Amino acid sequence: MVSRPYEVLRPRPAFVDRGQLKGLVVVVRNNDELRILGRTAPNGTRIIVLPEA
Repeated sequence: MVSRPYEVLRPRPAFVDRGQLKGLVVVVRNNDELRILGRTAPNGTRIIVLPEA
């Protein structure tokens, strides 16, 4: 059995191999991060924006 992460917290888009995000939950800080990552994230990537505190 190969171990694979379930979730990624605030990845830096410049350093992410986007192909490895497929099927993962990605947590971002705000809508700006959502737009940046959402443009290139593969289908099957779930992106969640943290609520403002």
